[in-house]
This record gives sequence, C-alpha cells and structure tokens, in this order.
Amino acid sequence: MSHIATIKTAITDLEAVKRACKELGFTFKENQKTCAFWPTGSKPQQCACDHAIELPSGNYKMELGLVKTDTGYDLVGDELMKLSEKDKRGPFWCKHIFGMDKNPLGQNFGRFIQHYGLHKTQIEAAKKGWLTTRKVVPGTDKIQVHITGM
Repeated sequence: MSHIATIKTAITDLEAVKRACKELGFTFKENQKTCAFWPTGSKPQQCACDHAIELPSGNYKMELGLVKTDTGYDLVGDELMKLSEKDKRGPFWCKHIFGMDKNPLGQNFGRFIQHYGLHKTQIEAAKKGWLTTRKVVPGTDKIQVHITGM
C-alpha cells in the first residue's frame, strides 16, 4: 500500500493551475471530489480533494488532488509522485508510473509548482497591463520571466 504525501504550497489561483496543467499536458478536473492512485494495479486508493489533476501515466493511473485550506490549496498525491530520476528509486517509478524517464511533476512536485508560479506571474502582470516574456535557461530547468510595464 502506498502512502499519501501532502505538499504545502501557496496555490491560490485556479486559473493559473489550469494554465499550468494545459502546458504540462495534465488534465484539470474541476470540482472532482476525490483523487485516485492505482499503485497496486487493481483497487484504487482515494483521497478527498476539491479538484483533481489527471497525470500522464504508464502502468498506473495517477491523480493529484488540490485540497482547499484557509489560505489556498495544498497538493496531495501518492508519495511516489514526489520522486525524480535523481532519487534512488526514481528511475524505476518514473518509468512505471508515468511511462517516461522523468517525473512530469518534478521532484516534490517542483516542476508543477514552478509552472503554476509562472502562470500566476503572467496573470498578475496582465492585470496591470504589463507584458511578459519567458526564456528557459539553457542546460537547466530554470525559466526566466521578463516583465515590461509602463
């Protein structure tokens, strides 16, 4: 049986979540009240949530949940979804869970949180009439955001 991991975040904007999901190839499921993990291959484990994100999968279906808090949302999911290819068990689980060499969420959901922050920044800049451009730093997973305003 797998364990559920909760990642404390500062997610407050569902539109930014939706945009991050779209860019990363995830499916946002608004108002879905449970997220499910199929690590055993038969009966799913389920966790209560307010919204769910369906992830690309290899051998197992995996969903990430957003759980409403007083200040925003926490992310919940199977603890194996926190692994990256750099972790001891990462390469095996990335291949079996997601069907790819890397975890599309990033280690500790970092790639998803990074893209959420990127889209949140772009939304807030647009509200002020500012323009944003972004650039991936070559050879890294870093994204630079440039904001131009008047």
